[in-house]
Amino acid sequence: MVPSGWTSTKVIYFNGSTGGLGRHLGPLLERRGVPHRVLNTRIGDADTLASELDALSKDPGSTAALIHLAAMVSVPRCEENPDLARAVNVDGAVRYVENFVRWTIDRGSRPAVVYVSSGHVYAPPAPGHLIPEDGPVEPRSVYAQTKLEAETELAGLSTTHGFPLTVSRVFGLIAPGQPPHYLLPALIERVRKNDVARVPGLSNVRDYLDARDVVGLLHDLAEWSLSRAFNETTTVNVCSGMGVSIRDVLDAVIDAVSGVDTSEAEAIRRSVSEAPGRPTDVAWLVGSPAKLQEITSSPTRSISLEKTVRDAVTTS
Repeated sequence: MVPSGWTSTKVIYFNGSTGGLGRHLGPLLERRGVPHRVLNTRIGDADTLASELDALSKDPGSTAALIHLAAMVSVPRCEENPDLARAVNVDGAVRYVENFVRWTIDRGSRPAVVYVSSGHVYAPPAPGHLIPEDGPVEPRSVYAQTKLEAETELAGLSTTHGFPLTVSRVFGLIAPGQPPHYLLPALIERVRKNDVARVPGLSNVRDYLDARDVVGLLHDLAEWSLSRAFNETTTVNVCSGMGVSIRDVLDAVIDAVSGVDTSEAEAIRRSVSEAPGRPTDVAWLVGSPAKLQEITSSPTRSISLEKTVRDAVTTS
């Protein structure tokens, strides 16, 4: 819930509505009773965004916040197509945000932008260390590099055009309905096939949040952003501060798939072994949620790992 005293957003706009976060954001805003608009203009067509915005809203003077979700997120695809990744995640994102801001200002409204970035922009920390927002950056993949480049470009845009920008560095993300190449559905498929030998990176520790929790936090940040100075950029980790290993996720999947059959679960566990992860993997990536907790009264985690996994198993 948005704390009392915050600026009330007239309309929340967001793109990427079919993605891992976007599919949950619309229903969340409906439940909270927040006026919102889904933007269907693709990043590559950002120059036509104003036409869609004109068709969606005729209400001059309202405040407007954009939650920019759309991106090329597949790490392997970004590695295979670095030029395309930069065209989408950097050039396209900056052009999209600039066109939204210009449109909002031109109609006498106050804009704010929440840009969804990634915790993978950070340098690998020492195990056990929670990464703060001012931690060193060292992106190890094309995807993470493009996210950091976009952050820099958008911060400059915020200064030039005078709008509050909140960079939301989202750490690990799991949820029901993710595409097959994501960790959770991939593990569910392996367990169902009893193919759990040589699982890559089982010992790696991440900071996983359910996408349904994350979208609530992003909405809170959008409301908060509208109360900030016009040219202020703020970076906020969207994370729990709790480390979860890939093996922890796999154990939860085994329990959910096998149900009450503990003998089946133990038989599957005996087959588990670890294989090396990707060259760009790090052993530990867990964020500090201290700033997030200062901004919002919402819990950083309200959905447990076990519930996320059960819901994913039930719906897949």
